[in-house]
Amino acid sequence: MNNSNNLDYFTLYIIFSIAFMLITLLVILIAKPSTGLGEVLVTINLLNALVWLAINLVNRL
Repeated sequence: MNNSNNLDYFTLYIIFSIAFMLITLLVILIAKPSTGLGEVLVTINLLNALVWLAINLVNRL
């Protein structure tokens, strides 16, 4: 792949990562311990890791 595509994927990852971080911070600030949103945080972090893995695999093609 050429460099412009790699830059596009990396830019998308940065956007997703910032969005996930903001959502995580909002959940931490707003959520109460009894609401069970810990699973949401775990899911968000898992999605973030999977996006990073997918982008790395695509960039190696």
